[in-house]
Amino acid sequence: MISDNIVVTVLKIQRNKVRIGIDAPKKIPVLHSELQNQILKSPRVTPDARAELKNGVQSCT
Repeated sequence: MISDNIVVTVLKIQRNKVRIGIDAPKKIPVLHSELQNQILKSPRVTPDARAELKNGVQSCT
């Protein structure tokens, strides 16, 4: 449990890979770091959205 409303669960362990599940309210974005980095590099992202992504998003790798 990360907070009162975010839960991370190990779903499967196989050799050198772990599959996790993240249960969070829809209003809380949860992004893989690769996707977050791709969004941050996009010229279409506003400065406000970029700052929000950098500071407020829970990311997972």
